[in-house]
Amino acid sequence: MAIKNELSILTKAEQLDLYSPPLLSLEQQRLYFTPNEIELTELKSIRLRNHRCYFIALLGYFKSKPVILSPSFNLIFDDMQFISTQVQGGKGIRPFSINKMQRDRIYQKNTEVIKLSEMGRKSALCAAVRTSCYGRQSLA
Repeated sequence: MAIKNELSILTKAEQLDLYSPPLLSLEQQRLYFTPNEIELTELKSIRLRNHRCYFIALLGYFKSKPVILSPSFNLIFDDMQFISTQVQGGKGIRPFSINKMQRDRIYQKNTEVIKLSEMGRKSALCAAVRTSCYGRQSLA
């Protein structure tokens, strides 16, 4: 018989709360699911509309709470409908499933977008510091 020595920091309820998609209000949906320029560029490289909606949903959830999620369609149905109609400008979306390879590709694109956004914020901050320290002069 195997011995089970498992340390659990979080209770089951806390784990469920941490790893489940957030429940977003309409304002939060608009905030987290509206893509910026960098995200739009990456979004154009995704061929299928369902996968574009899923990409936006996962990216929005990561913006809300930086945890990697793997939600089923049933858990994110309302958000997917919002993304499909309001963000992608179409009709609603039918349930679909994404296999592991497709999900991995979408997460890879999300990671690239997050890295590009971080670099953009850092360069904007550096430019603001240079401007405030040196006036309109550039150090370059």
